Amino acid sequence: MSEETPKSLEGWEPKIETEVDLHRALDEAFDYRGDVTLMLKDGEKVQGFVFNRDLQVAEPFVSLYPPSEDSQARKLSVADIDGLIFSGKDTATGNSWEAWVARWEAKHGPRS
Repeated sequence: MSEETPKSLEGWEPKIETEVDLHRALDEAFDYRGDVTLMLKDGEKVQGFVFNRDLQVAEPFVSLYPPSEDSQARKLSVADIDGLIFSGKDTATGNSWEAWVARWEAKHGPRS
């Protein structure tokens, strides 16, 4: 993550000024364990879980699962994306080894 990337991505709206900024943010979205909202250049907002992306092909794309189980996965051209927000709950927050040890020690006392 870059210096301007927060420790938890939840709620973060990265500043997108260049194609490189967008690609970095989409890589972060791929690693994020929550939904993101993609703002498209036509004004549409698409929410979902990014499960695939390829930024190295002739026409870079991202694929995401919408939050509704009734909806099908969508594949979107990166060229159509204007911005994004890490809008969903970050399910990985607080699930690090260090967080587990702190919870265990709070309940059982310091480890020997």
